[in-house]
Amino acid sequence: MGLLLGGVFLGTMFYAAKPLFDKFLEEGALFDKSISYFFYVTVFLYPLLALLCVMYEQQVQIQKSGDKFIVERFNRLAFFKWAKRTAQISSLKQLVVQNWKGALNTAAVKALQENRSDQYATRGHWMLQVEDEKTHQTSILERRARRDDIDWLNTRIEAHFKNDSTT
Repeated sequence: MGLLLGGVFLGTMFYAAKPLFDKFLEEGALFDKSISYFFYVTVFLYPLLALLCVMYEQQVQIQKSGDKFIVERFNRLAFFKWAKRTAQISSLKQLVVQNWKGALNTAAVKALQENRSDQYATRGHWMLQVEDEKTHQTSILERRARRDDIDWLNTRIEAHFKNDSTT
């Protein structure tokens, strides 16, 4: 919805300024023409970029295969997958909740730069991780600033497989 609203605002503003941009293209100097070309390209590429944003997703799939669980994480744009990581675990108890203290949000970085405290600054991200039993590679399934969000997700995953006898 935000992309659609942004497109409507961009199109409306462009339509209002189009006579000025046309005048820049006819009579303007190099700088004026470059401003006009920039806005023409931006307005006409916006729907394509918005479509790409809508078609992009990060996905985690957990499937039960016999007595093991297969955890697959990947990024996808339309039908193209990349950054695919697969882990095989024997129990959902191997999903680990950890805190990475090295991660700072934008408010924390700004507060450090200005040497002040900020109520919105968070230090660290809570992560739901899984380690493959064979390769011992760790894969991050989800990261959030609040532990409650990660604990809720972990509980929902366990409840799904506990209650769903078909998977």
